[in-house]
Amino acid sequence: MLRFFQAVILPTAWLYLRNNFNANTESLGLLLSAFSLAGLISSPIMGRICDKTKNTRAVLLAANCFEIVGSIMYFMGISTWFLIGSRFIAGIGTGVEACLFADIARATSKEERTGVMSIFMAVRQLGLVTGPACNLFLRALNFQIRDFAVDKFTSPGLFMALMWLVLQVFVTFLYWDLPRLRLQENLQQEQAAYNRNSLNEPSLPAPALENQSSLVFPPTPGVERKTLEQAASLPRPTPSRDFDSPVASSNQMIETVEQFLREEIVAIITTAFVAFFNQAMLTPLTKELLDWGELENSLFFAVAGVEIILVFLLIRFLSSHLKDRTLIVIGFTIECITVAFFLWFLPQCVPHDPRGNLPGFLIGCLVDVFGLPFLAVASTSLFSKITQPETQGLAQGIRRLFVGLGVILGPLWAGSMVSRHLYSMLGVMLALNLIAAMMLVLSFRKLQPPEDNSVPTTPSLHSNDSHERQHLLS
Repeated sequence: MLRFFQAVILPTAWLYLRNNFNANTESLGLLLSAFSLAGLISSPIMGRICDKTKNTRAVLLAANCFEIVGSIMYFMGISTWFLIGSRFIAGIGTGVEACLFADIARATSKEERTGVMSIFMAVRQLGLVTGPACNLFLRALNFQIRDFAVDKFTSPGLFMALMWLVLQVFVTFLYWDLPRLRLQENLQQEQAAYNRNSLNEPSLPAPALENQSSLVFPPTPGVERKTLEQAASLPRPTPSRDFDSPVASSNQMIETVEQFLREEIVAIITTAFVAFFNQAMLTPLTKELLDWGELENSLFFAVAGVEIILVFLLIRFLSSHLKDRTLIVIGFTIECITVAFFLWFLPQCVPHDPRGNLPGFLIGCLVDVFGLPFLAVASTSLFSKITQPETQGLAQGIRRLFVGLGVILGPLWAGSMVSRHLYSMLGVMLALNLIAAMMLVLSFRKLQPPEDNSVPTTPSLHSNDSHERQHLLS
């Protein structure tokens, strides 16, 4: 929905500002930056809340409320600053992506995580491809709701507000936190195995039987609300230290900060920042070299979106044969080659010459887009494997913060340099790529998950073979 939201809103955002409020291009920059800036701020905060509460659904419902309010404000369109504020409020809701990635990390094993994340990102990208098609019927709307006009500029806000309301209903009744689902499945499997073993063993003492009755599993398949609530209410293993004491809390905070300063963590974050920083040069170049307008850019990004989805599916297959760090190296090598190619090709281009510039430009862009999913999936998955499970939400929020910085700073750099200092623009991008590549090489041996944490931790009915008679709730 987040990518779908962007694809519906962005094609008409500039015309909305210019025709209704006579705004300048700086206002468009503020409108786009406000959305990304809000996501930068909210991602670590929402991620940390999920770490503390372990209730992603509640955070998701709250995030959707920000999206609904922001969409309604965009529809109302009272002034330029009101529109910018609407995008900022809607951007706050994007912070929930950190919680969703953290949920996937907690609910999957290390072996399957990369493949699952590639499917998740492919579905997310599907919204970016299908979103522009909605503008085909939205542009035909022209009526009034009291004092507010519903036309091709305001209708995307109203349409997305309705879509977010529908999603809110689905989340309320159909969404369950992934770690709780995994916990419930594990408990059902262990309960079935325990029942089979108990047929050939002496009866349990009366107190144990009383405790055993507290775990009731439904005889029919499917996820029941009562069962999930029982699974969620199970006591979690108590840590060996008292984290309520000031000293222990201080030590825990220091450990959390130190884990994000490890060289392999810094290398992954830097790689992700540089990769998304480089993508920002594409849109300014289409105007300068090809004279592309809104329609051509929309078609180009739709084709690129289809390519990205296909690459995500390819990664789903490769993830079972290649390690995450290998996928990162493949993706980043492609990105470095692309920047080097543009450094050679673009200075030779004649501005506003689509016939001569189009073939080389398309080749470079399609190769660049091919490498990006390798970095996006593998870096996200590996990042989750080498950070603490207890702080996955915060970790994913921090990763998204730096990715968002790349998305914001990239257009500012490319937009200001593309028409005047092309060599400087591409030279800086290539230098950033080489620095990140050097960090990857130096940290390559550490870019792998620890072997003692291959499966997500979930409570068990039997902690081990020697304690199989000890009940979980005793």
